Amino acid sequence: MTEVNEATETVDQAPVGVEQPVVAPEPVKPAYDGKFKTLEDVSLVQETVTVKKEDGAEIGDVTFGFPGVRKAMEVTDLLGDKGYSFYADKLLKETVVQPGALRVDGLAFFDTHDGIQEVLLAADKFLGEKLNRVSDK
Repeated sequence: MTEVNEATETVDQAPVGVEQPVVAPEPVKPAYDGKFKTLEDVSLVQETVTVKKEDGAEIGDVTFGFPGVRKAMEVTDLLGDKGYSFYADKLLKETVVQPGALRVDGLAFFDTHDGIQEVLLAADKFLGEKLNRVSDK
């Protein structure tokens, strides 16, 4: 009986109205089977982004499409090999689906349009996320 009373005293001393945190069980990892993980085919993935200025003013919608791993890596190679302008031009031509003029003209599109930095940042982010798609999904 002493043990029951001690347990009751401990429960009775818990603060009233304070919820105790719920600890989720640690997820169980499946056993390694020695095979490469199959990924969702991201070459078919498209994403439309509304590009905005820092003040929130909308510039326009750009739809990006992933060009595939080889093309994506060829684009990123240009950054070190040729410099930022070559990288930026190829990035736009390989990832932009719409507007068509931006896809075709690349950097020259911004001779007559606003938003070069914002679009380049969005394109670079899109390509980087798709290249880094390997996750614990």
